Amino acid sequence: MDRQKFYERDSFTYDEKSDIAKKSDNKCCHCGTLKFVNYGATVDHFIPLHKGGSNRMHNLIMLCEECNKEKADKIVDLSYVPYLDEKYKDDLYNYLQSYIHAFDYVERNRMFACDEYTIKMETMVVMRGRKRQSLYSTYKIKYATWDDFTKICDYFEKYLKKYDCFASREAVEQNIGFWMRFGCIYYLEKNKEVQMMGVFTIKHVPDDYSYYKGIPYDLNMYIFSYYATENAFNLAYNMVKEFPKFITSEQGLTHLPVILNICENDKLCQQIFYSLGANKTTDAINAFQSAAFIMYGENTDPVITDDGKQKLQKFMSKFEDVLTKIKKFYLDYDNPWVDWMVYDILTPMEIHELGIFEHDERLKSLNDSLLEYYYGDTK
Repeated sequence: MDRQKFYERDSFTYDEKSDIAKKSDNKCCHCGTLKFVNYGATVDHFIPLHKGGSNRMHNLIMLCEECNKEKADKIVDLSYVPYLDEKYKDDLYNYLQSYIHAFDYVERNRMFACDEYTIKMETMVVMRGRKRQSLYSTYKIKYATWDDFTKICDYFEKYLKKYDCFASREAVEQNIGFWMRFGCIYYLEKNKEVQMMGVFTIKHVPDDYSYYKGIPYDLNMYIFSYYATENAFNLAYNMVKEFPKFITSEQGLTHLPVILNICENDKLCQQIFYSLGANKTTDAINAFQSAAFIMYGENTDPVITDDGKQKLQKFMSKFEDVLTKIKKFYLDYDNPWVDWMVYDILTPMEIHELGIFEHDERLKSLNDSLLEYYYGDTK
């Protein structure tokens, strides 16, 4: 069905539209262009109606026609509306927080609330007299929907070929489809070309080897950067730093255990390991290296309290149903490319119970050694 935009509905009177426009001093909340009611000003639902937004004043902002069309039905972060008055921005922030906690994003296979995030990155330091001044660029990172499936597959195929990891188009489509079902993909696009891609799933770990007892899940991240420029490195590094913070901010967490995965042939992304001070390990089953670390929320003392652990446990417990769905997915699909994807999320015991790698003696032997390491003698 063709989705109808709601900002031109007759239920908004001229006076109501004027009140909404005053919230940003008659400027487009996004680009700052001066517009007036009936002369280029449109009313936008910051959280779209069909995604659970309301018609209340705190959810209504003024955008010019061009920005309204570009925003479409996406949920964006507050950096999207720099020209909204601070008072109304606070109201919008509180509304967004209440919306986030009212909807279970994990149940919908979502880890992040927004369809688009803005990352601000220092690009240059210049001298103004005796003073150093930094110049910043902003990048929009978009959530990949099934409508983006083909172009995301095209990018991933190009990336794998560059780093000599390409197996087949079927494997690429299995990978992307799995990640979109049980996690999420965010990507940067420039001139209609995907430049970078981040994948986010969960990682189930044996309880005795988890960061905290009773919280056997980590955020599992993959970063795929085709270009190897300094700017590409800085952007990839910022994605690694910022996206866990988006979760901590949206879910009210003080910290989050993270596992970062990168292609072992991707020298640029390997630098991120060293920048984070994380120890990397090579995966014996696929062409990736990983590193584990704790990401803290904004302005948070790294002392982890019992209350912080309880909040993290409550959030991570939502992944139990996702884990059940992943196991069912493996049992329902007979495809060689499914094995490593499920392996990358499940524990060695779950791999053993499902019979993953039973057809491959080398991989089965490897998992048996992991079983002995984590659980002792299981025979």
